[in-house]
Amino acid sequence: CRRLPASRLRDELKWTADWLRHNFSDRSAAHHAEQVLLLLLGRLGSEPNGDVDELFRTELSRGSELVTKFPGHETLWYHHRCVVVIYLETQCRRATASSSHMHALVKECSALRGDGDGCGGGGDGGGGGDGGAGG
Repeated sequence: CRRLPASRLRDELKWTADWLRHNFSDRSAAHHAEQVLLLLLGRLGSEPNGDVDELFRTELSRGSELVTKFPGHETLWYHHRCVVVIYLETQCRRATASSSHMHALVKECSALRGDGDGCGGGGDGGGGGDGGAGG
């Protein structure tokens, strides 16, 4: 997998997403998707570019769609949470490379929450799906 080109990794990520739509409790498929996402990010690099941004928009959208459609399935919540964490870590690396990128991070966080007022305060209920499973 480490030698596959980015185009093949994208195909693998799409295939895994399709698999999860039909087998939404398959944690191994979700884990595989997370590993492929990390490999693909390594290929694309952490520099700001449209490919990385589009990749995250797609993956975050897929995750949101799945947890909305199948809200009681823990695997999907964990997978979506992992994608969000990978996204935030990538954004933090970008922010340290460019302090002006921090404003964009706040806007992206607001868009994820859908509240438009920055990252502080309130909640979207999405975290509640993970909260009970961890403790």
